[in-house]
Amino acid sequence: MADRTQRVRDPIHNLIVFNKTSDVDQLAWRLLNTSAFQRLRRIKQLGFSELVYPGATHTRFAHCIGVFENARRLVDIVKRKIGEVDKFKSEVAIIAALLHDLGHGPFSHTFEGVEKARGVRKKHEYWTKDIVEQDEEIRNLLDERDPNLAIEVGKMLTRKDPQDIFDSIVSSQFDADRLDYLPRDRYMAGIGGGEFDSHWMLDSLEVGDITVGLEGEGADYVTIKSLYLNEKGLHAAESYVLARYYLYSQVYLHKTTRSAEKMLASILHHVSTLVTSGKISKTGLDTSHPLVKFFKAKKPSVSQYLALDDVVIWAALGQMRSAPDTAISHMADRLLKRHLFKCIDIGVLAKARGGDSVQRFRKKLKDSGLLENGTALEDTAKLTPYGIYDYDDKGALQKVLVARRGHQGKPDDLASISNMVKAIEPENIYRTYAADAEAHKKIEELWTETN
Repeated sequence: MADRTQRVRDPIHNLIVFNKTSDVDQLAWRLLNTSAFQRLRRIKQLGFSELVYPGATHTRFAHCIGVFENARRLVDIVKRKIGEVDKFKSEVAIIAALLHDLGHGPFSHTFEGVEKARGVRKKHEYWTKDIVEQDEEIRNLLDERDPNLAIEVGKMLTRKDPQDIFDSIVSSQFDADRLDYLPRDRYMAGIGGGEFDSHWMLDSLEVGDITVGLEGEGADYVTIKSLYLNEKGLHAAESYVLARYYLYSQVYLHKTTRSAEKMLASILHHVSTLVTSGKISKTGLDTSHPLVKFFKAKKPSVSQYLALDDVVIWAALGQMRSAPDTAISHMADRLLKRHLFKCIDIGVLAKARGGDSVQRFRKKLKDSGLLENGTALEDTAKLTPYGIYDYDDKGALQKVLVARRGHQGKPDDLASISNMVKAIEPENIYRTYAADAEAHKKIEELWTETN
């Protein structure tokens, strides 16, 4: 046990205290001082968003500490509502919340998208699991606390089917993660919209039985205890969902940010192709570079993955400026200078047309060769009231649940009872990005031909 209490100043939670008398607090403090966790200081929470919002330079390190703080609060709420809880499971949830982003690669979802395009479907949650279980520094600390802790943390972070209320604390539509990144990203980006009353929401939380569906063939429904909001939290819940919608539309899916992401993805995918085909010299990087080692490995190790962060990529872009492959050198130079591809929002233009105009345009764009020669890039996303994901009716934990008087206390999906949320229609986003005026003109001509 430590001989003193540690404290972290945070712009969202103010003072986050690691109490010297708390075993789980002291374990968390030791974990955040490991090399793997300190790496998160070098991965920005919002990637390229600082190109649009200069203040959005906060890191996944700060975010993870905030999620840890939220998880402790949610566990305390559960204790107040139902009394004694399983101590080990509550500790698993708190530690899982702290470590949940360890597996993010450089520029987070952009890098994950590159891996997917390369045929590697290992999501960051599974990298987190591997780091928790295989990184010697982290594993030793967890084993010292409990020999089963690392395995259970890994299971919780990758579990598809919820087992209990602790899963909902770590992963649901109303979890410790979202309760941190929404106010943090809004504050650091400096935007006016997207605010919600988190204190009121926490005070409105209840614990009760929720029916959730299991995945897989022949799967059925199960009932578990989970968190939901009572009626007084209805309007706060509406603000919460609108905050997510606003942040996705104005920050996460901002056209300029997405342009930079698509440019980096294009570079990294091209570098990967050259590396795997034995043409490393054309990339501007040498064989000892961490990125080359990672792309070259058939099955990259945890240590090879942990060697990658935003700083490594930015430095690599500087080296790629001199790459013999001009597609790489030109794109890297543009990214470093913020000379980004310009957006033509075909999705917005297509709204007035209706029908299958986007599909017909995409076929023409593909046939034009602009995508193949790198003078045009595509971007697709889906914007819904619950974020950018789709869930079926089985996803009870993927909904914001609110119980109302006169309904036998049964929680209902906010989207079914709030006219405000109902009014938000899902939007399919489709944009193209042009490298220069000539490509821009050609894309506009293709759109005109489509209609």
